[in-house]
Amino acid sequence: MACMVEQLREQAVDKFRHCYVRYQALLVQLQAEAPSSSEHVGGVLLLRHLQAAAAVGAMGPEGAPWLATGGPGSGTGGPFAQTFEQEVQRLRLFLKSSLEALWLALLETCAQLRGLSEELLQGGAASADAARQLGGRLAVLRASFDATGQELVLLERFLRQNVAACAQLAQMHDQRQRWAGSAELPLEQVEGPYLEAAQGALLGKLRMEPLVLGLSDAYELCRLIEGDAAALAGRPAHWVPPDRFQRVTRKFWLHPADVMRFKAEAIKHLPVLIFGDRQKLTEGSPFEVAFLRDQRSASDSSVTTSVYYDEPDSLPRYHDRLRKDDGASVVRLRWYGERAVGAPGQTIFVERKVHRERYTGERSYKERAPIQQRYVADYTAGTGAPPEMLEGPHAQLLQDVQRMLVNGRQVPLLRTVYRRTAFQEASNNLVRISLDTPAAHGAGAPARLAPPETGA
Repeated sequence: MACMVEQLREQAVDKFRHCYVRYQALLVQLQAEAPSSSEHVGGVLLLRHLQAAAAVGAMGPEGAPWLATGGPGSGTGGPFAQTFEQEVQRLRLFLKSSLEALWLALLETCAQLRGLSEELLQGGAASADAARQLGGRLAVLRASFDATGQELVLLERFLRQNVAACAQLAQMHDQRQRWAGSAELPLEQVEGPYLEAAQGALLGKLRMEPLVLGLSDAYELCRLIEGDAAALAGRPAHWVPPDRFQRVTRKFWLHPADVMRFKAEAIKHLPVLIFGDRQKLTEGSPFEVAFLRDQRSASDSSVTTSVYYDEPDSLPRYHDRLRKDDGASVVRLRWYGERAVGAPGQTIFVERKVHRERYTGERSYKERAPIQQRYVADYTAGTGAPPEMLEGPHAQLLQDVQRMLVNGRQVPLLRTVYRRTAFQEASNNLVRISLDTPAAHGAGAPARLAPPETGA
């Protein structure tokens, strides 16, 4: 495994090469600095200060440096800690300036694109010369969006590399507060809290998702303009997920380092699918003053949680699905967003996935039915039935699934949690791309999804 110095030298973004954290100089300074005694109460723990910087900004109250505010960890730190603070602030200012500039450029180009779409709507059937002119202007705008996407990919890479370097330095410093040592910490041993805190300290309240959403909106309008004025005027209705659908799926692993690059390419062909109403970036007023820091609520993904059921002794459902036996099925519960334990009326989806082999001429399918959270525990145990199970379009599915769980002595064995970004046209689901990151797995279900009234 290459050390951080070599990684930064070989993998740095060329146009930002001189803006990176001065890792080697900081490492030399850290190794030369005498470690604090483990009994030294005033020793600075950089993890706490990075967390504080992420929460309140890179500068403390009234502009005071965050190491000198007497905040978490106390103490002003030695020369390394002071230099590290200055580097974090420099990186943060660079990222803030660069991302806000990218946001303003995107706003301006979206305003031009909106003007072009209004010309097309007002002009109706244009002459061949006018159509060529519109096509040329559209090509220029699309090239500008491509350049914005490429710049975003580079900035995300720059951020990720500097987060890793700063987190590694901070953890090495904090470890030296407890015991002496000068060896460089392997990157794979950098702990999650340090990476999280470093990202928060460098990025602050800014987020890159609004830029992805804005580019997605821009490319979607580009495709409508490339179609015709009729398609532009008659925007398609919002797609509603069906309770049952057939599908053909292909799944691939994607390296975390390639996530932003993948998003930047996917939105050129399919928009990010967001449920619910929202104002797209191409629909806003060109005279509205908006900054990236104000777009904190905009996200290109949502939390998705699934709980899978199986018989715990022999895992028959797991092995059937692994072998892809015809008719192999699995039951899971799924909900979107955070699970509100104090909200018994929250919707939980009961889903059954069935695999069909090609020789049967049938397609694999998924069925699902919504029930309220208050009924989940009794329903899965076979001791109760939600209203939807007694009558309505989902009654048969819910009865079949409950029988399957009870007869098969199935219990919740695996929980998956991730943020899902969906790329799909708003009017249909003929083609859909789902990107799940970061995926986390756990055993069983949280509190067995017991009704909130029980206090479980």
